[in-house]
Amino acid sequence: KLERVYAAVPSSAQMNFLMGHLYFKLKDLDKAQTYYTKAASLNPRRCQTLTELGRVHLQREHYDEARKALEQAVADDNEAWMAHNLLADALLKQKEFDKARDQAELAIEKGKGAGSAAQLVLGQALANVGRDKEALQSLNSYIQTNAGNPVIPQVKDLIAQIEKRDANPT
Repeated sequence: KLERVYAAVPSSAQMNFLMGHLYFKLKDLDKAQTYYTKAASLNPRRCQTLTELGRVHLQREHYDEARKALEQAVADDNEAWMAHNLLADALLKQKEFDKARDQAELAIEKGKGAGSAAQLVLGQALANVGRDKEALQSLNSYIQTNAGNPVIPQVKDLIAQIEKRDANPT
């Protein structure tokens, strides 16, 4: 049904966004990227579209493109915690740890509880700049607020690595 409506109004930013969302849910990242990109070009000041486009680029490991889209998203709406969270992740992948930390802190602040997912990126960024005590606090906070998340075993492994590193500084 959505494709029929899209065929009638292919120049609608909203329809392109919905098509992008559909294909993202279907895990067809190529088509999702195509539709989100078109939606963003039709309405470049749309934070949600840019955030989702950034998410697609992150999943495809296109970190430069993700960063560009997400920087636009936060410029469009500085209160959008998810855009800050995903930008923090893109920056972490690019090994820009201080900038990743800053964006993760913004995501936590602006998310008012919903941004707890950013504790993971914050912890990783802090660990990478040698601020292990703060990293452990952030990672443990992530575990407490996201207990059902399937990445918890990897987070616990990271905590163990940091603790081991601190116990044996060589």
